[in-house]
Amino acid sequence: MRPGTPGGRYRGSVSANSCRCRLRRDRPSRRPHGALRAESKSRSTIVSAQGPTGDCIAGGPWPPFDVAAVIGQAIDRAYRLNFFPARLRLVCGGSALASIRKSSFHFISGDRPLNQLEEGVYRLSYLFERFIGSIRSTGISCQFYRPTLDAERLVRIFGERASSGSPSRILSFDFILEVAKKEFGPDKSVIDLGCGSGVYAQHLHRAFGYRHYNGYDIAPHPEWPNFAAANVHFATAELGKDWIDVDDADIVFSQSVLEHIQYDCQVFARFRTARARRLRHVHLVPATLSFFEGRLHGYRRYGLRAIANLLSAKGISEVELYALGNWVTREIHWESKGKPKRAEFHDGHVTLVPYDRSLPVVENMARNRANLVAKRVEDAAFFALIFTQDVDAE
Repeated sequence: MRPGTPGGRYRGSVSANSCRCRLRRDRPSRRPHGALRAESKSRSTIVSAQGPTGDCIAGGPWPPFDVAAVIGQAIDRAYRLNFFPARLRLVCGGSALASIRKSSFHFISGDRPLNQLEEGVYRLSYLFERFIGSIRSTGISCQFYRPTLDAERLVRIFGERASSGSPSRILSFDFILEVAKKEFGPDKSVIDLGCGSGVYAQHLHRAFGYRHYNGYDIAPHPEWPNFAAANVHFATAELGKDWIDVDDADIVFSQSVLEHIQYDCQVFARFRTARARRLRHVHLVPATLSFFEGRLHGYRRYGLRAIANLLSAKGISEVELYALGNWVTREIHWESKGKPKRAEFHDGHVTLVPYDRSLPVVENMARNRANLVAKRVEDAAFFALIFTQDVDAE
C-alpha cells in the first residue's frame, strides 16, 4: 500500500499512441485481500519493445511490474526528453527517430588525458552501458566466431602486428581473412574510414586485391606517401560531420574506428552519390568486455543496444553480427603484457590459460583456439559487422 494514502485499488490502460500506462484510483474494494491477489495473478501486463500487447492491469495495491522493464521504460522516457542524444526506437511505437547522432550517451573521449572526475564519469558510463545492455532486447542475432589462427598466413599479410599485437586485433585480422573475404576482391573499390597510417591499403591488397582504395582520416598522416599508388588515394574528412563521396565505392571498411567518433551514427548517414548505389560494409568495433583490455579508449564500447542504434541509418539491411573472443582473450592480453591472471572464475568454472612467453601472442592464441569462442554475446571482446546499405542519389 502506498504510504500516506487510504487503501484502494488502481486500474490502468495502455494507449498505443501515447505508450503510457494510465492509473486511476477507484473507491476501496471490500473484497478480501486474497481475492484482490487472485485477480492480480489472473490478469497481467505485457508490454514489449514493439508495443503494448495486453491490458495494463489492476487489482491490488500496486500494479505488478518487472523491475527491468520499468528501468527500460525510464530510459526510453529520458531519450524522448533528449536527456540522452541517441535512441533507435520508441519502446512502444517502434518507429525509428528521424535523426540519431550517436549510438550511446557517452560524451567523454578516453583518447585524451582525463582528470580524475572525467575518468570517474567515463568508468561509470561504461558500467551503465553494460547494465542497459543486460536489460534491453534489440532483436539482433549474433554468430560466435571460431578462429582459424594460421600464424604464418596472418604474419605474411598483416605483418608483425599479427604476431605480437593485441589478441583482439589478431582475431580481427583472422576474421577478415576467413569471413569478410567474401566481400572483397580485385574488382571491388574500397573506402577505408579512419585509415590512420594507410597500412590497410597494403593489407587488403596483399589479401584480396582491389580496383581502388580510398582512405579517409581526420588529418594527413606522414606515412600516406609510402602507400600511395595509381589506385590508392588518401583524403582528410571528419567522420560524422563531413560528407563522403561513394560514387565509385563497393565496400566501406573500418577497423577499430567508430568508437573514436562522437557522432558515430552520422557516419553512415553522410554518404552521397550522384546515382543510387548499394554498398557492402565491414566494420570491427570493441565490445563492452574490451574495457578490461584498453581501459580509457575512445568514447565507447559497443553492446547490442549501441549496435542497434549504430545501424539506424537509412537503407541498412542484411545485417550479420559476429562475436569475437571472450574472457580468455583478455587474459592472454595481460599475459602478453607481463601481468598474468593465472586463474579467473567465469561461468561457474575456473579458467586456466596456458601461456608460453617464449612464443608469439598469435601462437599462444592458437594453442587456446578452442577456448576463444564466446558462449554469450555479453562475453565478446570484439564485434564484427557486415551489412548492406542502399544510398539514394542526391
